Amino acid sequence: MKNGDSDDEKFYPNPSFKIIILDEADTVTLDAQAALRRVIEAHSKVTRFILICNYVTRIIEPLASRCAKFRFQPLPHAAMKNRLLTISESEECKIGDDALEEILSLSGGDMRKAVNALQSAQNLTTGKQEIKVSSKVGRSDQKRFSSPMPSAYCIISG
Repeated sequence: MKNGDSDDEKFYPNPSFKIIILDEADTVTLDAQAALRRVIEAHSKVTRFILICNYVTRIIEPLASRCAKFRFQPLPHAAMKNRLLTISESEECKIGDDALEEILSLSGGDMRKAVNALQSAQNLTTGKQEIKVSSKVGRSDQKRFSSPMPSAYCIISG
């Protein structure tokens, strides 16, 4: 087979640009964001930058104004439940219905938070025990674990 003649290249051609993803971009310092703006300007012809953040207001205006903004709403309960069940099955993690519902409730539609909670709960159990809800954690603790803004933003420059 000649170089560049594979079936994969016909269906999945290489883009003419690189993609750089910066997660939690809203935690980057203001000085670093200013430096990132200059990098984006210098390499915008050959690179696409994807900045993922929870608070778009924490991105400096000169950087945000050069980007397309996409806002994502919290995921539906049923979709998250199905995915968590798939993950728990593939990881051989036994989880009770009440524990699953508690994780979904505490995550508030944030899949990353739900998966992290499932992983933490699994790490705290010994052996092949089923994950159960502890009576020590109640609704009053939910405010400590949930973020004030249940949506995420994806900012793409280019």
